[in-house]
Amino acid sequence: MEQGIAQAAEAKDSIESLAQTVAEAAQGAAQIAASSQQQLVGMDQVAIAMESIKVSSAQGVEGTRQLETGAQNLQGWTEMKQLVECTGCRRRTM
Repeated sequence: MEQGIAQAAEAKDSIESLAQTVAEAAQGAAQIAASSQQQLVGMDQVAIAMESIKVSSAQGVEGTRQLETGAQNLQGWTEMKQLVECTGCRRRTM
Protein backbone atom coordinates (compact mmCIF):
# COMPACT_ATOMS: atom_id res chain seq x y z
CA MET A 1 0.00 0.00 0.00
CA GLU A 2 2.84 2.37 0.79
CA GLN A 3 4.30 1.69 -2.63
CA GLY A 4 0.99 2.69 -4.27
CA ILE A 5 0.88 5.92 -2.25
CA ALA A 6 4.46 6.72 -3.26
CA GLN A 7 3.65 6.07 -6.92
CA ALA A 8 0.53 8.23 -6.71
CA ALA A 9 2.55 11.08 -5.14
CA GLU A 10 5.19 10.71 -7.84
CA ALA A 11 2.49 10.76 -10.55
CA LYS A 12 0.97 13.88 -8.95
CA ASP A 13 4.36 15.63 -8.99
CA SER A 14 4.92 14.62 -12.63
CA ILE A 15 1.47 15.89 -13.64
CA GLU A 16 2.03 19.19 -11.83
CA SER A 17 5.43 19.58 -13.49
CA LEU A 18 3.90 18.76 -16.88
CA ALA A 19 1.08 21.28 -16.27
CA GLN A 20 3.66 23.96 -15.41
CA THR A 21 5.62 23.16 -18.58
CA VAL A 22 2.46 23.30 -20.70
CA ALA A 23 1.50 26.65 -19.12
CA GLU A 24 4.97 28.06 -19.87
CA ALA A 25 4.78 26.76 -23.44
CA ALA A 26 1.35 28.36 -23.87
CA GLN A 27 2.70 31.66 -22.54
CA GLY A 28 5.64 31.42 -24.96
CA ALA A 29 3.27 30.70 -27.84
CA ALA A 30 1.17 33.74 -26.89
CA GLN A 31 4.28 35.92 -26.85
CA ILE A 32 5.32 34.58 -30.26
CA ALA A 33 1.84 35.30 -31.61
CA ALA A 34 1.97 38.86 -30.25
CA SER A 35 5.43 39.39 -31.76
CA SER A 36 4.23 38.04 -35.09
CA GLN A 37 1.28 40.42 -35.02
CA GLN A 38 3.59 43.35 -34.28
CA GLN A 39 5.84 42.31 -37.16
CA LEU A 40 2.82 42.13 -39.46
CA VAL A 41 1.78 45.64 -38.44
CA GLY A 42 5.37 46.80 -39.01
CA MET A 43 5.41 45.22 -42.47
CA ASP A 44 2.13 46.96 -43.32
CA GLN A 45 3.65 50.27 -42.24
CA VAL A 46 6.73 49.62 -44.38
CA ALA A 47 4.49 48.83 -47.38
CA ILE A 48 2.56 52.08 -46.85
CA ALA A 49 5.80 54.04 -46.55
CA MET A 50 7.18 52.43 -49.72
CA GLU A 51 4.01 53.37 -51.61
CA SER A 52 4.33 56.93 -50.32
CA ILE A 53 7.95 57.04 -51.51
CA LYS A 54 6.86 55.72 -54.91
CA VAL A 55 4.19 58.42 -55.24
CA SER A 56 6.60 61.14 -54.10
CA SER A 57 9.22 59.95 -56.57
CA ALA A 58 6.70 59.98 -59.41
CA GLN A 59 5.65 63.51 -58.44
CA GLY A 60 9.30 64.56 -58.34
CA VAL A 61 9.88 63.16 -61.83
CA GLU A 62 6.80 64.95 -63.13
CA GLY A 63 7.95 68.20 -61.52
CA THR A 64 11.36 67.81 -63.13
CA ARG A 65 9.73 67.25 -66.53
CA GLN A 66 7.64 70.37 -66.09
CA LEU A 67 10.74 72.36 -65.15
CA GLU A 68 12.52 71.03 -68.21
CA THR A 69 9.61 72.03 -70.45
CA GLY A 70 9.49 75.46 -68.83
CA ALA A 71 13.23 75.93 -69.33
CA GLN A 72 12.94 74.91 -72.99
CA ASN A 73 10.04 77.32 -73.48
CA LEU A 74 11.99 80.10 -71.80
CA GLN A 75 14.98 79.39 -74.01
CA GLY A 76 12.73 79.50 -77.08
CA TRP A 77 11.25 82.83 -76.00
CA THR A 78 14.72 84.22 -75.35
CA GLU A 79 15.90 83.15 -78.79
CA MET A 80 12.77 84.62 -80.38
CA LYS A 81 13.30 87.91 -78.53
CA GLN A 82 16.91 88.06 -79.72
CA LEU A 83 15.78 87.42 -83.30
CA VAL A 84 13.15 90.15 -83.10
CA GLU A 85 15.64 92.59 -81.60
CA CYS A 86 18.26 91.68 -84.22
CA THR A 87 15.72 92.04 -87.05
CA GLY A 88 14.77 95.48 -85.75
CA CYS A 89 18.43 96.47 -85.63
CA ARG A 90 18.98 95.45 -89.25
CA ARG A 91 15.94 97.36 -90.49
CA ARG A 92 17.16 100.56 -88.84
CA THR A 93 20.60 100.26 -90.40
CA MET A 94 19.25 99.66 -93.92
